[in-house]
Amino acid sequence: MAKLALIKEGMNFATKQIAAGISAFAPVLTEELHVFRTFLLTHEVEEEEDADDEESLNGDGDGDENDNIIEFLGGNASDLAVGSATGNAILQALSTLSVPVLDPVFPEVLAPGVSCWKFPKEISQGFYKGRNGSNACSLISILLGYALSFQKVPLPECQSCIASAIVEVLCGCIEIGNRVYNFCRESLPSRYLSIQEAASVLEMWCTMDVGDNLPVRLKDHHVMSTVSGQLKEAISSCNAFTAFLILNDKTSLFYFTDSIVMYIDTHCHGPSGAVVLTAEEKELDSFCTNVWELESNDETTYGNLVFVDF
Repeated sequence: MAKLALIKEGMNFATKQIAAGISAFAPVLTEELHVFRTFLLTHEVEEEEDADDEESLNGDGDGDENDNIIEFLGGNASDLAVGSATGNAILQALSTLSVPVLDPVFPEVLAPGVSCWKFPKEISQGFYKGRNGSNACSLISILLGYALSFQKVPLPECQSCIASAIVEVLCGCIEIGNRVYNFCRESLPSRYLSIQEAASVLEMWCTMDVGDNLPVRLKDHHVMSTVSGQLKEAISSCNAFTAFLILNDKTSLFYFTDSIVMYIDTHCHGPSGAVVLTAEEKELDSFCTNVWELESNDETTYGNLVFVDF
C-alpha cells in the first residue's frame, strides 16, 4: 500500500512537471511532444488512493515496468518512438472520454424563437463526475468554442431533444477544463481566470487570437456598449464567431454559425446544471434579454465581451 501511494505521488508530480514545462515553452516546442500534450488532457491527477487503481497498478507482479510507463504516458511504444506528431490533441482527447447516459433533455421556450435546454445539476462544471466545485469556467468555455469551431457540431433544433453531439462536447470540455485547471493550479492565481490568462494556459494545445475586453451591458444609450450591439456588429462582418461573456467573475460562451446564435454556461442554475440557449439571428435582442434574465443579471451591470479567433 505504501509503495502504491509513492507510485501515485510520483505520477502526479511528474504530470504537473510535464504540464508546467510544456506550458512554459509552448511557443517554441515542436509537435514531437504531441503524445505528452494528449496525455495531459486525458490523465486525471489523483488526490487519493483508489482501490480499483491499486489492482490495475499492482497486477500480478509479472508485468514489464517499461510497458507500464508507456501506458501511463497514454500511448504505445511506436507512438513514443516517432513522437505521434499527427492529429489534434484536444479533439483526440474528447473522442476518448466517456459521457454519462442522460435522459432526453428537451427545450423550454423562453420567448418566441428563443429555446433553452437545462441539464441536470450533475452536468455542470462544479458537480461533473463527483466534483465539489470548480473555478475552470474560462478554460472550459475556450475549449467549448474551440471544439464547436473545429468539429462543426450541428446546433440544436429549437423544438428537439438536444443532440448527443452537443452533450458529448459539453461534457468532454467540462472534464478536460477541470483537469487542466487541476494540474496547473499551483501556477495559477487563486482567483477567476481572465480569457487572456486561460488562453495562455491552453497555448500548449491550440493557438488563438484573443481580442480586447469590450465593456458591455444589456441596455445602454450607446448601442456598441450593449452585448447585442457588439454581437450584431460581429454578425454583420463574418459568418461565424466565438465570443466570451465575463460577468460577475463567471465566463460563458456565445457561438454563432449558420444564422443561429448559441449561448452556453457550464455553471449551475438553481436546481439545474449547465444551460444551452439558441435563437435565430433576427431574435438576437430577445435572446440577449433572456440570457441576462437566466443569469439573474442587472440590465445595467457591466461585464466584458471578448472575441477569439481559433
